[in-house]
Amino acid sequence: MFMNVCDSSGTLSVILMIKHVITFFKILVPIILILVSAYDLFFTVIDVKNKVYSKIMKRMIALVCIFFIPTFLGLFFNLIGTSNLFNSSCWTNANTETIAVLRNQEKLAEEAEEAAEAAEAKKAEELRKNIEETREEYRKKNEERAAEERRKQEEQKQQQGADDATLYHENGKDGMVEVINGVFYKPVNGKSGVEGSKGSAPYGYNKYFYNRLMAFVNAGKAAGHTINIGANDYVAWRPYAKQEYFYNCYITKSCNNGNLAAVPGTSNHGWGIASDLSFGSPAALYWAHDNCSKFGLRFPICENVRGSCVENWHIEPAELKSK
Repeated sequence: MFMNVCDSSGTLSVILMIKHVITFFKILVPIILILVSAYDLFFTVIDVKNKVYSKIMKRMIALVCIFFIPTFLGLFFNLIGTSNLFNSSCWTNANTETIAVLRNQEKLAEEAEEAAEAAEAKKAEELRKNIEETREEYRKKNEERAAEERRKQEEQKQQQGADDATLYHENGKDGMVEVINGVFYKPVNGKSGVEGSKGSAPYGYNKYFYNRLMAFVNAGKAAGHTINIGANDYVAWRPYAKQEYFYNCYITKSCNNGNLAAVPGTSNHGWGIASDLSFGSPAALYWAHDNCSKFGLRFPICENVRGSCVENWHIEPAELKSK
C-alpha cells in the first residue's frame, strides 16, 4: 500500500505543489507561444514569411520539450538506475484526497498519543497521591505508636515511682512527725518551726527523712553525680522566725529574690521533712529528678524538670499527710 511508502501528508503536499507547478507551466507556456506566434504572423510583412515560420517552428519545438520534460526526466532516471519520482507511488498518491486521509490519520495518531500521555500522567499523579497518602498514613501510625509508647512509659514510670515509694516501710516518730508504714504524718494542729518540731538527725532533719536523703545522695555519687543536701536553717530545718522572714520576702518581693515561701507555721522545712538541694551539674539535676522516687522522695513544686518547673531543688518525702 502507498501508505507504507509515503506516509507523511507533508511530503505528499510538497509533491502535489510540484505537480501543480508543472501543470501550470504545461498550460501557460503553450498559451504564451501561441499568442506570440499569432502576433508575429499578424504584424510581419509577406517578404519575411520564411523567417516567421522558422521562429514559430522553434517555439513549437520548445513547447514540445517543455511539455515532455517529466517524460524526459523519467527516462533519464531509468537510464541511470535511479528511482523515477514521476512513476512512484508518492507521485501517484500526491492528491488532495490522499493528503486529507493522511492528515486525518496523523491527527488521530497525535490525539491517541496525547491521550496516552495524559493517561500516563494521570496514572503517575494517582501513584504519587497514593504514595503520599501511604506515607501520611504510616506517619500517623508511627505518631500514634510513639504516643502510645510514651503513655506506657509514663504509666510504667508512675507505677515504678509508686512501687519505689513502698520500698520504705518505716514506723516511728521523730520530733512532731510520725511515720507509719513509710507515710509521713504532720500534726494537723501543730506549728512547724517551733520548739519540739526539730528532728533528731543532723541539721534538724527528721531521722527517717534524713536516712532517705543520704541513701539518695550516695546513690547519685555512685552514679558519678554530686548532690548536696541543705546544711543550715535556710535550706534544712527552718525555725519559725526564719520562715516569717522568707514569707515576708515572698509577699513584698523585696528580698530573697521573692522566692516562693509557705505561711509561717506550715512549712515542711519546719518539720524537718524538706530540704533544698544543690547540684554539681545539670546531669546531676536530671539524675536526681529521674531517680528520686526510688528512694521514697519527690520534688513537689517541679512537675517536669525539663519543662514546667518552679523550684527544682525542693525535695520532700513521697507520701506526706496530716493527722
